[in-house]
Amino acid sequence: MNISYLFYNVKHLISVDFSNFNLENITNMSHLFDSDLSYLNYIFYSGGKLKNINLSGLNTKNVTNMEAMFRGCSSLTSLNLSNFRTDKVNNMKSMFAYCCSLTSINVSSFNTKNVTNMKCMLYQCSQLKQLDLSNFNTEKVTNMQSMFYNCSQLTQLDLSNFNTKNVNTMKAMFYNCSSLTNLNLFSFTFKVGTDISFLFTNCQSLANLDLSNFVSPNNLNIQNGIFYGCKNLDISNLICYDNKLLDVFSNDKINSPYDNQNHKINQNYCFNENDW
Repeated sequence: MNISYLFYNVKHLISVDFSNFNLENITNMSHLFDSDLSYLNYIFYSGGKLKNINLSGLNTKNVTNMEAMFRGCSSLTSLNLSNFRTDKVNNMKSMFAYCCSLTSINVSSFNTKNVTNMKCMLYQCSQLKQLDLSNFNTEKVTNMQSMFYNCSQLTQLDLSNFNTKNVNTMKAMFYNCSSLTNLNLFSFTFKVGTDISFLFTNCQSLANLDLSNFVSPNNLNIQNGIFYGCKNLDISNLICYDNKLLDVFSNDKINSPYDNQNHKINQNYCFNENDW
C-alpha cells in the first residue's frame, strides 16, 4: 500500500493523529508531509504550519521508502519516532530536510541496516541541538551528501559507529555545522572516487578533528575548500597522517574566502534545488 504524498503541500494542516490508524501494510511513506519546494519562500514565511503529529499508531514495519517524509515541516519543534520500525527502509533522503524549528528528534529505534541513501537527511535542521545516532548502521549507505548541512546549533555529534566504506559522496556533509567543537571520524574510511569537497566548510567552532584513519586513495576528490572557515582548527589539533589532506588544510587556512563574522551560506556549495 502506498500513502506517499498523502498530506503533500497541505499548507494549513496544524495537527495529525495517527493513533487509531491501521497502516501495517504500508510500504511507501515518501513525501507524506512534504511541502513542495517550488513554494520555498512560502514554506519559510507562512507555510509549514504542522505543529503536532501523533505517530503512535503508525506501523512502519513494511515501509521501504521514507524519502522527504517530513520535509518542509518547518513548525515542528520535536518528533518522537521511538515506535518507528525501519528494518526494510532503503531510502531516507531529505527525510527531515527544512524542519528548521526541530530542536530534538528521537531516532533511537531506527534500524538503518538497509538504508543506502541519507543525502540531505537533516538538511537545514538549524535549531537541532541534540542528536543521537549511536544506533545507526551505515554499512550500505552510498550517499551522505549534505547530511548535516547547516545543523548550526549542534554542539556534539557522535559518529564513531559510522561505516563509510561504500559512500561515494560526502560533499558538504558538515557544511556550516558552526557550533560543533569536536568531531571524531576515526571510523571513517574513504574509497576511490569519493567526493569530500566542502566537507567541513564553515565549521568555525571546530577545535578538534580526528581523521587518523584517513588515507587518500587515488582519484579521491580532494580540493581546496574542505576546511574553509574552520577558524579554530589548527595543525596541532587536527589528527591526520595524510600529506595530501594536510596540504589542503594548510592552503585553506591561508586562502579561505570566508568572512566568519558576516558569513552567509552559499547553497551553490551544496546542490541546485532541482536535486532536493
